[in-house]
Amino acid sequence: MQVAVLIPAKDAAPTVGRAVGSALTDAATAEVVVIDDGSTDDTADAARRMDDGSGRLRILRQANTGPSGALNRGHAASTAPYVCVLDADDFFLPGRLTRIFQESRTDWDMAADRLLLAREGAEDGPYEHWGGAIPADGLVSFAAFVSGNITDPKRPRTELGYLQPVFRRDFLDAHAIRYDEAVRLGEDYLFYAEALGQGARFEVVRSYGYVAVARANSLSHRHSSSDLHALLQADRRLLQTLELTPEERRVLRRHIHFVRQKWAYHFALDAKAQGDLGAALPRLIRNLDVLGYGVNRTLRARLGRRAPV
Repeated sequence: MQVAVLIPAKDAAPTVGRAVGSALTDAATAEVVVIDDGSTDDTADAARRMDDGSGRLRILRQANTGPSGALNRGHAASTAPYVCVLDADDFFLPGRLTRIFQESRTDWDMAADRLLLAREGAEDGPYEHWGGAIPADGLVSFAAFVSGNITDPKRPRTELGYLQPVFRRDFLDAHAIRYDEAVRLGEDYLFYAEALGQGARFEVVRSYGYVAVARANSLSHRHSSSDLHALLQADRRLLQTLELTPEERRVLRRHIHFVRQKWAYHFALDAKAQGDLGAALPRLIRNLDVLGYGVNRTLRARLGRRAPV
């Protein structure tokens, strides 16, 4: 047993039991730490009901801090030499962690498998195979990772930030890498990017063992301009603090530009919802690329509503 599985959970009573059970069945799991992040339902009890008596399950309860704060607490409370995250909405297929260790090389700092995508209400399948672009040798560089997190509207849900790697704890501790608690959206992307920028070796094996369930109420589907602004600021801090090659800096600037477009667009949407669109128009007019992004998003939304079901 080698891996601490961290499960941040907020109002996840209907799903957290399956997540916990799937982690406990893996022979490589040393600890399962559920961090109940200010739930108002019986998330903690639902997790506790899955206890298999092995002494590996712990449940921590705290006031809501967001996923980054929950994960940092889980990291501090666990001790296994490897650590990974399991969202409370998702689950592992049997033997997932064991297969990652069997299929990967021995010199990695981050190792992930590929994803199976499920729809809410169809968690038992059929699944869609995630289609993110992984290099042929399975090794993901900083530039490939950051570039792979610039959303392509023609290929939704293929960003490399969806991957859920296993990390070497000693690498994270040596570089003091933790989740940015000012960020509530894109925290995984920032965490992985910082690790890669610090020299982590990231391998993706060929097997599929993590089932990611798409839910309409997830934060990724209901983020605000303030969530995006925090991500933008954190992205800019990476540019300032990491020692990057010219090519890596160029790719990171592209990602910053992408996030800035999304932020300005959502800023306008938030202003419109508050009846103050006039405050947002100057920002859009000053940035024609942002204006174009907003027009494109609006047209796509309207065409999507008119498309036959």
